[in-house]
This record gives sequence, structure tokens and C-alpha cells, in this order.
Amino acid sequence: MIFISLILDGVFSRFFNPLFTLISLIFIYKKENRYLITLISGFIYDLVYTDTLFLNTLIFMLILLLIEFIFKYIRFNLVNVILVSILVIIIYRTSIYFILCIINYIEFNIIDLFYGTIYSLINVIFTIIIYLTNKKNGI
Repeated sequence: MIFISLILDGVFSRFFNPLFTLISLIFIYKKENRYLITLISGFIYDLVYTDTLFLNTLIFMLILLLIEFIFKYIRFNLVNVILVSILVIIIYRTSIYFILCIINYIEFNIIDLFYGTIYSLINVIFTIIIYLTNKKNGI
């Protein structure tokens, strides 16, 4: 699923800023090889979609750890998955934005950060589709 999300990120990037690969981490948090999958997908994401080598790899790993921690304490249901996906999007967009500002890759502008984060919340639709598809397939 995560590698299909990598492809979909490229396909839909013409229309909005997709974070399908990031959202897919929510659905692999219990898989046995989740760390390897996350490392590989983060590295591929860095190589194909960004100019920052290893940045997304690191952020993806930290977000996977956060997802694991959260789902230790709450149930995996549609409402919680939506809330976690919103949290993940906000954390991802904010952390990437601040790191890129710190290294002077971009200039700080709170409006850009806010707009980019709000605009990225369209990815919640993908979260709902994946959740319902996985539930329907018994995953």
C-alpha cells in the first residue's frame, strides 16, 4: 500500500500537495517490517519528490514512532484515524517548514505555513478511503 501511495503522490501532485505516503504510515504501524518499509519509502520520497536527502526519511520514522505511541492508548477506528491523520499532517508540515527555514532553504512566512498546512488537510479524504477499503477487505 505504501509504495502505491508513493506513485499516487506523483500523480496527484499536479492538483494539490498529496501526502499519501505519510498517511499510509498510519495503516502500517502494526506490520512486522514497518521500520524497513518506512525507511525505504522515506528515502524514495526524498529522492523523487524533494531536494532534501534523508530529511523525509527521518521525519517519516519519527512520525511512525508517534503513530505507534498514539495507537497504544486509543482504538484504531475511523474517528481516531482521521484525528491522527490531521495531527500527522500538521506535525509533518510544521516540522519540515521549520527545518527548511532553519537551514535557509526557504524564508519564514507564517501565512505560507498556515496555508500549506490547511491546504494539506485535503489528504484526510485519502485517509477515509484507505480506512474504509481496509475495513471492507478485513485488514
